[in-house]
Amino acid sequence: MGTARVPKKPKVDIKGLANEWDNYPAVREYLRDPELLVLFPEKTSVNVRTASLPHVNAILEAILLRSATLDGHPQPAVAPLRKQLELVYKKVGRTTVDEAVVISDSWYIRKFLGLVKLKTRKELPSTAPCL
Repeated sequence: MGTARVPKKPKVDIKGLANEWDNYPAVREYLRDPELLVLFPEKTSVNVRTASLPHVNAILEAILLRSATLDGHPQPAVAPLRKQLELVYKKVGRTTVDEAVVISDSWYIRKFLGLVKLKTRKELPSTAPCL
């Protein structure tokens, strides 16, 4: 007897996400501000208020729109997400972004996506009008 194979979960295609993020004015303006060094400063709170910030909302929106059509609404894998973050940082002229920052930002994005998924699953109304 053979073992039954578990079907693979659908993957979110995030190719071109850096270009999409760069097309959002909120993301582009935030990243081009010389005083703001990273998307998510250390110890960023993962909550509805932070997710409602225009640049965070735009980042999440781009990913959520891609995953909405897939069964289970999966999150993107961290490694491809890091590549897209590196690309968007390069697009805005930040060539000296530390790898630790890119790793941290990718995990923050995953945490925010988890927050949205949790709120949706529990059918909790958002306290922020744009989520």
